[in-house]
Amino acid sequence: MTKTKLESVIEKIWLDLNSGEVPRDLEDFKQKYLVKSNRKKIPEEIQCQCLTSNNKRCIKKIYKEALENEHYVCFQHWKLYNKHKKYLYGTLYEKSIEN
Repeated sequence: MTKTKLESVIEKIWLDLNSGEVPRDLEDFKQKYLVKSNRKKIPEEIQCQCLTSNNKRCIKKIYKEALENEHYVCFQHWKLYNKHKKYLYGTLYEKSIEN
């Protein structure tokens, strides 16, 4: 059985607690035990231009078929666009026009 990240962290804290090596400072504790993300940064030139439901930029790569039709969006936003014929939460370009 494989362990989840949370199970691994709990086990690491438990072992350090028993050996007396748990950091007293909160920042040291966070640095030692918080799980770091493995997500790679995508350059802005190839990042989806759509906004998400919380009004932030989508972090996925541009879908090739959408790019061929001059839409700079990811696969999910491309499928939604084809279904509804609009971007549900708007795009960065539309947001910049409003401001």
